[in-house]
Amino acid sequence: MIGFSKQDGGRRGGRYIFVVLATIISNYEKNIERNRVRFRKQFLKLTNQLRRNAKKREALLFLYFRAFGNRLFTERRFWVQESKDIGSFWEKTVALWKEDSLWLENFRMSRGTFDFVCHKISGNLLRQDTTFRKAISVEKRFAICLWHLATGEDFRSLAWRFGVGKSTACEIVNDVCEAIVDVLLSTVLKWPTGGALRTVLDGFPQIWGFSQFTDVNIKWPGKVHDARILANSGIFRKAEAGLLFPDITVNISGRGVMYHAVVLIGDPACPLLPWLMKRYTNNGNLSQDQKNFNYRLSRARQVVECAFGRLKNRYRCLLSKSYTCLDYLPTKVAACCVLHNICEMRADSLPDMLPIANNDETVNVAVQIDNANAEVIRDSLREYFKTN
Repeated sequence: MIGFSKQDGGRRGGRYIFVVLATIISNYEKNIERNRVRFRKQFLKLTNQLRRNAKKREALLFLYFRAFGNRLFTERRFWVQESKDIGSFWEKTVALWKEDSLWLENFRMSRGTFDFVCHKISGNLLRQDTTFRKAISVEKRFAICLWHLATGEDFRSLAWRFGVGKSTACEIVNDVCEAIVDVLLSTVLKWPTGGALRTVLDGFPQIWGFSQFTDVNIKWPGKVHDARILANSGIFRKAEAGLLFPDITVNISGRGVMYHAVVLIGDPACPLLPWLMKRYTNNGNLSQDQKNFNYRLSRARQVVECAFGRLKNRYRCLLSKSYTCLDYLPTKVAACCVLHNICEMRADSLPDMLPIANNDETVNVAVQIDNANAEVIRDSLREYFKTN
């Protein structure tokens, strides 16, 4: 019972009128109650049928639990919160973007590249509409993932920006990254062979501007030594077996000895191997020839630093600590590398580049002993750089 009191402001001042109202059952609650009564009757009817006909028991039980089981006790008031399905950033703001500069600034790729990737991965991301609501489109799913990769925005803010639930945003990012890796990794990120390798070899001395990734080795924690990661990688196994590069040799420094002309360049933490060159250790007693070799090697390594700088500049989620589950983190990093390669191949350049740091002087003790034959190759290259 609810009581109200009101003071009469007329001649009958001081008198109180008490109005007593009975509790009113809302129409919504009446409908729920009627539904419950109806479902209970149907339940009793099904029970009687089960008793009379035992052969149809399994089928009737399935229909009962499918159609009436949950409704006997609860009634869902709404399917999704009203405030969660009104995100207008993608539908109203992004839809007005006509210039590629806005796409490059915010999604880190042009609209043409966005449509290209959507077309490639649409088969893995397409969802069907249900009775309760329409499925999120492939374009919006890819946009949610791209915004997270490009900005590193947390899932709570990402969910409110695009008008989806927080868990939905997290699931979308993981699904899109997995689709990118499954569909595009094998074709976009692979070790060059044949004519592609020859193009790299011929172009590197003149261009010095390659910024794409040809191989990635992920899943190792950050505290693991660089040399240990290298020793457990597929590149190391192929190189040690002589399968990494074709048998291309050249006579260096006129010594009459044929060496492999194709080598990788590593930092001071890497071991010195016939297929992996690193700089001379700066112990204060380097000759001018050795310093010149270190300078030439550092210039070549700047291409590697530039590639990592462009990758982190494009996808800012790689710049700081990641809170992604370790089960999904390797796929997320691999997806960033794949998308980066696609953007580089389609000339989607970014104006705001990060500065390139040169860490060659960093003291980092290698865990493997240098190869004696590799030292001969390095000395020969040092002599070659004196006149070339």
